[in-house]
Amino acid sequence: MCPSRRLSFKTYKHDGKEFVVFMYENQGVVWWAYEKCDKDDPPIYINFDPPPDDWQFETESFSVFIYTWLFDHIHFFEDNLFVLEIGKLADENVLNVLQKEFFQEPTSLDWDKRTRYRFSHNDQRITITNDDTQSEWTFSADTSESLNNVYKKLKHLLQQVS
Repeated sequence: MCPSRRLSFKTYKHDGKEFVVFMYENQGVVWWAYEKCDKDDPPIYINFDPPPDDWQFETESFSVFIYTWLFDHIHFFEDNLFVLEIGKLADENVLNVLQKEFFQEPTSLDWDKRTRYRFSHNDQRITITNDDTQSEWTFSADTSESLNNVYKKLKHLLQQVS
């Protein structure tokens, strides 16, 4: 008979909320936690360089967190289905162009406090991560042909950083 083991997660209280940590970045500089509350699908918070507590809202629910995590990484290790580019800061005009032609997926806060925008159309995915001065664009698709099509269609929006 195997002894029973109880899995326990670290909990932290901050600003009147209680957080349950469920994931750490590999060097421990970023923690993810859900808010302990009455919701079946609780909000997710992110803590940068803990401690001290610097909990910030990331996504409205655990299911959205998982969805965006998969959205961002689905083609990450397949070189022919993934293109990463650096461009100028994606401003409101660029985002408006994308909103007209693509479905806007959930927006979240990235692990290093950058805003991450997501867009999709059929099998094509675009992720834009803005920091203070530039943006990181990720294009991915289920086929290399589809990837080439979306990349060629949108690369002018990058306004390359020189």
